[in-house]
Amino acid sequence: SPLSLRTMTRPMMILMMLAGGLSLGTLANGYERVDSALELRSPDCDLFTTCDECAGSTSWSGTACRWCPYPKDNSCHAYGSLANPCSSDDQVTSVDTCVAKVVPKQVHIAMAGESVGTGMSVMWQTYLQSDSPVVRYGISSTDLSLTKNGSSNWYYEEGSYNHLAVLSGLSPGTTYYYQAGDASLESYSETFSFTTPKATATEPLKIAVVGDMGRAQFESGDVISSLASHAKSDAYDFFMVFGRYRIC
Repeated sequence: SPLSLRTMTRPMMILMMLAGGLSLGTLANGYERVDSALELRSPDCDLFTTCDECAGSTSWSGTACRWCPYPKDNSCHAYGSLANPCSSDDQVTSVDTCVAKVVPKQVHIAMAGESVGTGMSVMWQTYLQSDSPVVRYGISSTDLSLTKNGSSNWYYEEGSYNHLAVLSGLSPGTTYYYQAGDASLESYSETFSFTTPKATATEPLKIAVVGDMGRAQFESGDVISSLASHAKSDAYDFFMVFGRYRIC
């Protein structure tokens, strides 16, 4: 069947135009010879280095550029590019989607610090790379003026980005409110809270322990619902998990 503009790569288009009798000096609108080399005057998608630049631009073929957020790629591609490892569901083609994919997800915490109640690790994920991962926090939900810069990493070439910020110098037995996000984009999670353990226990410590959350098809939702219900009624002071878990 005949090739369409959407399915042709740039070299294929050039060869077809040459076969049709066009000269290298005046190939078509947007092409011309420069120092004996063929130069494309329209922007190439691979020239864009950020999701915003890429998703808001049009390639030389007239189609929207596509940003692939996979950690192993993290670059811009033209429509139909064989170099694009992203699936159609994962690639980004609009600026609004760029913003949505840097919103923190799966925010969770773990106790940290050498002294009881003085530290807390905050972890979260994003679909896009975060240039300024940070946690802002405070003892009031309306005053999150304290900040802690985080670090980023990834474990799967086609997965999400993982971020970590370790809060230190906290006061034992105190409730803190916090948000995780990106400082440069002003994109943050909803406000969460935690209460640090007391330095000296005045009553027995209640701990919920789980070996494995299971999988969706094996009633993992029931486990999460039960833990959430007990947490709301203050049935335990903190939760410890030894196996795999996912709270979305």
